[in-house]
Amino acid sequence: MGLLDNKVILITGAGNGIGRAHALACAAAGARVIVNDPEGGDTEEPAAGRVVAEIIAAGGEAAANTDSVTDPAGCARMVALAQQRWGHLDAVVNNAGILRDVTFKKMTDAQWRAVLDVHLEGTRNVTVAALPLLLDGGGALINTSSYSGLIGNFGQSNYAAAKAGIYGFSRVLALELRKKGVTVNCLAPVAKTRMTADLPMVDAEWRPEQVSPVVVFLASELGRGVTGRVWGIQGQRLHAYEMQMNDGVEKPGDEPWTAEEIAAHVGEIFSFDTSAAAPLAEGDPVTQVFAHFPAGHKPGVLPGWRATMHWVVKGATDQTVNIEGDVCAVAARRRLINVAEVERSPSFTRRIDLETGFRTRSLLAVPVLDRREEVLGVLEAWDLTALGHNS
Repeated sequence: MGLLDNKVILITGAGNGIGRAHALACAAAGARVIVNDPEGGDTEEPAAGRVVAEIIAAGGEAAANTDSVTDPAGCARMVALAQQRWGHLDAVVNNAGILRDVTFKKMTDAQWRAVLDVHLEGTRNVTVAALPLLLDGGGALINTSSYSGLIGNFGQSNYAAAKAGIYGFSRVLALELRKKGVTVNCLAPVAKTRMTADLPMVDAEWRPEQVSPVVVFLASELGRGVTGRVWGIQGQRLHAYEMQMNDGVEKPGDEPWTAEEIAAHVGEIFSFDTSAAAPLAEGDPVTQVFAHFPAGHKPGVLPGWRATMHWVVKGATDQTVNIEGDVCAVAARRRLINVAEVERSPSFTRRIDLETGFRTRSLLAVPVLDRREEVLGVLEAWDLTALGHNS
């Protein structure tokens, strides 16, 4: 049995490079794949057809489509092909892309528009066409952003604008579709392909096939509880991209900042220095208690529960507990607010003062969730005896 048995997956830009690797990996895991790529669409051997032939030769099932993602009618045909052949659509991988690299001063309108049309508009066009079928079965939408869109890269203002837009688009859809059972995630891969062959920052050892296991994971049942994430992939390294907000500087009183005051505090405003917070210490009783939380969490008691819980600790180290389904993880914090985590729902923040003491049961007793109908019997999800002393 494969992880993707009986699933139908549409992958755009799948004739070469990373998209081809996605198609082959998904097919190898048991998926039926719509391989989309317009390259060579008017020839006897289009790129999509070659990949389909590879999949069939390996014993898989696949169908080719040569429409462009810039054409809404073509996107509708891609989706219709999946429905006609196999009756449903379980996941979409928006991977199609082009480059037109040049500094902004030299960039033509055509170079700007071509990149945005394929990347940003193309992602939107395919999503519009596929969403009704994804909603039918609670599917997965996997979009493709990039380092350039999230961090920036010289000579790629058009590409970066499109990829940053895909990031924002994906974050919003993850919020809107979470309750409807559709997961939305972003990949930000770096791999050596035809598109990146001339980019010295891309290591020759970073191969397309190293990206595709993330797609298989997100399209499978293993990834059902994961949404709103941005996955960085560079060779054998997987990492996260997240937007962060620091503590900043607050001016006392109600008089607005002056330009001169801002100039005097620019360094502090943009600093993520957390050295003023309490250091991690073996004798920190809060850290000791929270270290037991993963062992005390009872999987399966609250199916589908997804929460981020923050404790702001006076006199010790702040703590964050992340719950995703059956997985509980604890992180000691140094007062660094992570916007991506705080936005996740449900979440709550509680304050602890070591001078007045605390009990483990009280740590869990009062989560205030952002939707009242989701209020859960949180204590039932924990084995308090496993949480150690002072419970």
